[in-house]
Amino acid sequence: SPNVRVKRSLNERIADWVILALYEAYPHCNNKPEIASEASPDFRKPNGDPINPRTIMYWLEGVTLPNAVHLVTLIQMCPLSFLKAFIGWCK
Repeated sequence: SPNVRVKRSLNERIADWVILALYEAYPHCNNKPEIASEASPDFRKPNGDPINPRTIMYWLEGVTLPNAVHLVTLIQMCPLSFLKAFIGWCK
């Protein structure tokens, strides 16, 4: 029935927020490849090298989630967006 609300998993909701936050953090980009290329230098490996843009494409496609370090970086870039989403997740 159309009024049945399906509860999404926390991982699905986080993935949705990651996608939204990346678009919010890079509003001048017009598509996923542009966002991935632009964002890559902002997310670093432990050795300091930027992560591969393909990794960010996986996030944008909802295939994988960022690890905790990269998730915190994204939260720092879009704190109000995260707070709003987090409050929604707690409902």
